[in-house]
Amino acid sequence: MGIETYVGDLLEEAWNRGFSKSGLARAAGVDVSSFAAVEAGKRPGIGRGGFNATLETVRALEKALGKEDDANALMPFEWRGAILGRDESRGVQHSKRVLLDRSIVPLFAAELTAIERYCTGLRREHRGLFAEDLNTDVLRYLGPNVRVHFASAPKKETDAIWLHWDSNAEILGGEDIAGKPVSYAGDDRFAEEIHQDIKIARDAGIPLFHAIYRQGVINDCDGPLTRFYFRLLQRLQRRDGGFEILWATVRKNHETARYFFPNLVSG
Repeated sequence: MGIETYVGDLLEEAWNRGFSKSGLARAAGVDVSSFAAVEAGKRPGIGRGGFNATLETVRALEKALGKEDDANALMPFEWRGAILGRDESRGVQHSKRVLLDRSIVPLFAAELTAIERYCTGLRREHRGLFAEDLNTDVLRYLGPNVRVHFASAPKKETDAIWLHWDSNAEILGGEDIAGKPVSYAGDDRFAEEIHQDIKIARDAGIPLFHAIYRQGVINDCDGPLTRFYFRLLQRLQRRDGGFEILWATVRKNHETARYFFPNLVSG
């Protein structure tokens, strides 16, 4: 379930319980202006031009509806440590990101959870997660909007290359950079960041989920870009020895970043 669906479900339940906008605002302890873009009794559009709820407003809605302990609620996710760590790098590309607990990922990027579950099934079936067993058709079916890349994971991270690159017209003009160094698309600071990702993913061996916000000049071909996306890094074994890294990324709208990850976008 995506975040838009979740917030829409909260409001729909409020109307079904007979709340008016003012009554819901009082119960939630927020100003009625928080619901200015909402029409009582109707399911709202979420995002630009619709209901742009802050995380605090969603928390207040959960409390008003007795949802604090619901398995889908946002508040327990944060209490359990949804945000595990923060990192920021500045260079040609300005990157901010947070490492996420897997429990919160289905709410924001269910596609990545589906891919991670597929990997878990393969690991159980084959007694290991081997690169040769991944089916790209299955990956596309589970995440039709997900970009899937594969990188080598040598002991010397600076030798890592892209083994498979899922080309995108928005990045590098659609160039296929398979066979090129993983640091190809950025400056020295970006190279340091991506080499660190290779090392951590290789050594950890567990799925790593990030929310990432990037700004700046990505390369001479594309010019300045602003992107917000979720990413899964997953180590893969090779039957001939060594490792690869699966990179799965899915773009999300900026409203999601602004309202649910405010410290990622500002400050």
